[in-house]
Amino acid sequence: MIKPIRNNVVIEILEEEDKTKSGIVLSATKKQMEEAKVVAVGQDVTQVKPNEKVIYCQFAGTKVDDYLIIEENDIIAVLEDDADE
Repeated sequence: MIKPIRNNVVIEILEEEDKTKSGIVLSATKKQMEEAKVVAVGQDVTQVKPNEKVIYCQFAGTKVDDYLIIEENDIIAVLEDDADE
């Protein structure tokens, strides 16, 4: 497991569905946002926690195996669960 330091965050990129529920195939170039799940956070990270879904800057970070290590300020938003609404 990767343990980030300082203000770094390890995220796992979530694959987008390439089909709608009705079976329509979506174009690979039609990507609207980069979503990921937070796997681990460094000791200086204050805005996100492990297991949260986030949106991050598209070209941020360093890829290591199946993970991406980014700085906390490259996270644009935390996605809240729809069940809470």
